Amino acid sequence: MDLKSDRARVQAAILIYLLFCVAMNLGVWAWFALHIHGPHIFPLGGYRDRFSDLLLYSGKYQIWKDPHMGNYDNLNGTLCPRNYPPFAVMVYRFLLQVCAPYALPVMLVTMLGAMAVACTLLWRRVRRFESYRWYMGAAIFLSGFFGWGILQVVMRGNPEGLVWIAVCLGAMFFARRQYPGAAVAFGIASSIKPFPVLWFALMARHRRYREAVLGLVTAAGVTLASLLIIDRNPLRAWRQISGKNTFFTDYVVAFRPMGEMTADHSLFQSMKPSPVSCAIMDSTSLTRNTGCIPTIRSPGSCIWRTCRSPRSSRWSCSGGYGTSQC
Repeated sequence: MDLKSDRARVQAAILIYLLFCVAMNLGVWAWFALHIHGPHIFPLGGYRDRFSDLLLYSGKYQIWKDPHMGNYDNLNGTLCPRNYPPFAVMVYRFLLQVCAPYALPVMLVTMLGAMAVACTLLWRRVRRFESYRWYMGAAIFLSGFFGWGILQVVMRGNPEGLVWIAVCLGAMFFARRQYPGAAVAFGIASSIKPFPVLWFALMARHRRYREAVLGLVTAAGVTLASLLIIDRNPLRAWRQISGKNTFFTDYVVAFRPMGEMTADHSLFQSMKPSPVSCAIMDSTSLTRNTGCIPTIRSPGSCIWRTCRSPRSSRWSCSGGYGTSQC
């Protein structure tokens, strides 16, 4: 392969990336298979806690729910996810009650089906280019289905896979300059989890203030509608779910669970979903309109510790990375 041209260097980089991903996946899972009876940790976290982000809150029988799953903070059967806003509570109740006992299969089929559609559309787009090679398509599908982010979402049964669908649609509208549609999609996504509100800052950066306000109003409207579905009195509805829900106190007021705020176990973690969110965008306007660049994950779960002396304030990071002084 001649590496003198920019095209050849990009092709070589994609091929190296593909080989690295294949080697890492084969190495990790082969090691796990060879040591399956040893005292080690499942590569994606505690094996007994698999699918716990969804099934922990169900009081009904659900397939694939481990009977030995821990009942953390007495949340089992509450139908009320602890860290999510009201619309997420409605999503949980739909899955755990209406779709029972198939809540997890319904969610996984939805998430993986959306991933398959996104990867297929991206592959069909890039294969039109003269510089396309077969390993580029392989890299797209390998990243989509065997990347750390999607594996963690599947393992945890985390609803961020559903949030990603709305974010992906919003990013597509944004790239096509259909800003009202993008604002509505981002508003719906941020009413499940707060991270997509960052897109409104991007809209403001491009002076799309009306659309940013539209997105915020959409999020507020979806939240209010969710409360009204729970109870005709939204304050009473909030009191019903607030006994086990700490979204307002932890996220809005105190920002206490920094591990959650840094998305340390989900799709928004390592290499945030920008690459796949851009899967169905117009590639000619991708960089110009969105600056769709992957975000690098922090090495460990970090907590900001403020001391009396400003110089002693620091980030305290787990994972063997030590601390860094101000």
